[in-house]
Amino acid sequence: MAAPAGRGRGRGRGWYPKCVSTEGILGFNQVPSRPGGIPTQPTPVKDASNAPPNKMSQQKDQKPLSPTQKKPDQKLFSSNRNQPTITNGQSKPSTPLSNSPNSADISKLLEKVESMKKSEILSQLPSKIAELCKNNNGASIMNDFTKIICGKAIKDPEFATVAAQLCNACWIREQLNPLLRSPLLSAIQAEYKKRKELNREQFYGLTVLLCELYNVLKVQHQPLKPLNNPVCDLLKDLVKEDHVSEDDAFYFFQEMERVGRVIESDNRSNMDDIMTRVREICISDDRMLPSSKCRFVQLVELRAANWQLSQDTTAFYDDLSQDLMAKGQ
Repeated sequence: MAAPAGRGRGRGRGWYPKCVSTEGILGFNQVPSRPGGIPTQPTPVKDASNAPPNKMSQQKDQKPLSPTQKKPDQKLFSSNRNQPTITNGQSKPSTPLSNSPNSADISKLLEKVESMKKSEILSQLPSKIAELCKNNNGASIMNDFTKIICGKAIKDPEFATVAAQLCNACWIREQLNPLLRSPLLSAIQAEYKKRKELNREQFYGLTVLLCELYNVLKVQHQPLKPLNNPVCDLLKDLVKEDHVSEDDAFYFFQEMERVGRVIESDNRSNMDDIMTRVREICISDDRMLPSSKCRFVQLVELRAANWQLSQDTTAFYDDLSQDLMAKGQ
C-alpha cells in the first residue's frame, strides 16, 4: 500500500529528526532594573534670620518634589527603561513594536527570514543585528527582534528550530547578550500565557520554539531551569488525549529526543511523569499508527540507555518506522 500523504517535516529515514548541538556559551546573571536616586526635599535653613531675604523667600516657597517629579536634566531612573523588569521571577512584557526607524530596519531585515537558508541565517544575521544595535538604540532593536522572530516561529513550526538557533547565535555574542536576555524571556513568557488561544499548528510552533530554546540557551553553561516546567507542560499537552494523532506524536518524539536529557537533568520527576504517559499510550492507544508507536517505544529504550542509543539500535528504529510508513501504518 502506498504511503499516505503526510506533513513531510523533513523526516529523512523514517521520521528521524537530526539533533543540533551548540557550543560557545556566554554566562550572565539576570538582574532586575532598579530605580536610581530620586530627588528629595531640600534641607531647611536652620537660622533663617541670618539668611538673605531673597534666599529665605526661596526656601519658604520651594515645595518638596513628589516621587514622580524630577529636576531638569536629571534622569528619574538610572537603569535602561526599555528593559523589562523582573518581579517574583517573572518578566514583564516590554513595550509593543515601535514606529521608529530602528523598528523599520529590524523588520526589513527579518521580513523574508523564513525563505533564507539556515546557513545564511546563522552566519549573516547575527552580525547584521549587532551592527544595527551598535549604530542605533540597541535595546529597542532587540525588543522588536524578539517579538518578530517569536511570532514567525509560532506561525511556522518548521522555522521554529532555526529561530531558536538564531536567538542563541545572538545570545552568545557579548555585545548582544545583555540586550537580548530580558526581551527574549518576556516574549516567550507572553506567548506561553496565550497557548490556549492558539490553533494546533501554532501550538506546535510554540512547543518547538520553547523546547529548542531550552536545549540551546545556557547561563554559566547550564540550561535555563525556569523553562523546565513550561516545556514539560507543552509536551504533556501533546499526548494528553486518549488518541494521539500522527502530528502530535511526531512533534512529541522530535522534541523529546532533543531535550529529554536536559529535562531529566533539571527535574527527574517531570520526566517520570512524561514517560509514564508514554508507556500508557503504547499499551492503551489502539488507534495510534504503528509507525508512531514505534517511535514511542524508541523513547522508552532511549531513556533506559541514558539518552544515548547505539548506532545499530537507532538504525533499527529508523528502518522499522520507515517500513511501517511505507505500508501506510
